[in-house]
Amino acid sequence: MKNIIFALALIFCATSTNAQLRLGIKANYGKTISDVNTMQYGNEQGYLNYELSYISTKDCTAFGLTSYYEVGNLWFQSDMMYRQCTSRFAFKDYTEQGRPETMLTESYQTFHLPIQAGILHNNFKFGVGPMFNFNLQSELALDEMEEFEAKPRDLSMGFQFLVGYKMNEHIHLDLKFERTFNNIGDHYRYRNTPTSLGTSPNMLSISLACIL
Repeated sequence: MKNIIFALALIFCATSTNAQLRLGIKANYGKTISDVNTMQYGNEQGYLNYELSYISTKDCTAFGLTSYYEVGNLWFQSDMMYRQCTSRFAFKDYTEQGRPETMLTESYQTFHLPIQAGILHNNFKFGVGPMFNFNLQSELALDEMEEFEAKPRDLSMGFQFLVGYKMNEHIHLDLKFERTFNNIGDHYRYRNTPTSLGTSPNMLSISLACIL
């Protein structure tokens, strides 16, 4: 995976040296809008052992480079950003009587690569495109429990819809809806059985870019 990230970085830097492309810096703030959901885990006899509930994902922040190209009413933009998010879960262990519910957290550090293209009208940008999130580091909540096996995704993908405003030649403000294809909790297997909380970590994000 590191080789893939390195290759993408080289491609990004190489294309950005093209005279038609402009390079800049970008900061992004995201708010996850996923539904709260619960998954229950039982044993062979049908008794309930554990219960895991997704609560929320703390505000995600990202920063990095952006590459922008514009011709007529059409524009293209690709970003290379470091993103960090933290998710909160409630966990209940029914195998130990009287044990209280505990709060767990998972943190993710990803290489965020969104690619967008669209039309420009009266300085308003409308666009769509795919996005790729390469996992750099994960701190998982249940990886030390014997009955759970954690296999974090190396790559998660999604799609994005963008509405932006070109304040001037150098400052761009973008609002995006990010639709992620994977589900929360699908990186766990319980007793060798795939599991998921059935909700996707979709996000609304706002970006501010300074393009040279």
